[in-house]
Order: sequence, then structure tokens, then C-alpha cells
Amino acid sequence: MQSSKIKKVKKNLFVGLAINLFLVLAKGITGIIGNSFALIADAIESLADIFASILSIFGFSYASRPPDEDHPYGHGKAEPLITFIIVLFIILSAVFIIFKSFKNFYEPQKTP
Repeated sequence: MQSSKIKKVKKNLFVGLAINLFLVLAKGITGIIGNSFALIADAIESLADIFASILSIFGFSYASRPPDEDHPYGHGKAEPLITFIIVLFIILSAVFIIFKSFKNFYEPQKTP
């Protein structure tokens, strides 16, 4: 891949990272102050996006390295590994949100 394309991809990943960081803070603080688990769950989802962006930046940087002695065919196989880690984190986030939702369902809650 050309270096200008790599720079554009990294720039877009960093912009997405900054936006999601703002969203996590805004949704998380508003959800805690407003006692809204829906906003807190949405903040957790945005946090998963931050984690995915960080891993994508790392994975993209590593996978775009040229071949060397240890990796004569390049480093492209890092991409599926990074994707697996991202999917695992999203699944764990979903399980946490589901568990917390069922717990909140059976307990009295304050009105948001």
C-alpha cells in the first residue's frame, strides 16, 4: 500500500478515536448523573469502539510493514488476529451489558 494511503487511514483512525473518546465521556457522565443505564451502556459501546480503534491502529501499522527475514511473506496475518481480539472485546462488552440489564430488571430503579 502506498504511504499516502497509510497516512490517510491512520489519520481517519485517530479522528475516530478522538470522537469516540468525547462520546464516552459525554455519555458516561450524563448516564451517571441522569441515572440512565441506557446511556451508560452506550458509553460502554463507544469504549469498545475506542479499544477497536487503538487495536486497528496497531494492527494496521504492524501489518503494513514490509517483508523481512522472519516474515518473508509480510506481516498481513496480524490483521485476523487483531480482528479476533476486537470481536472478543465486543462480545465481552455485550455480555456485561446483558448481565447488568437483567440485574437491573429485577431491582427497583430510580427514574432517570
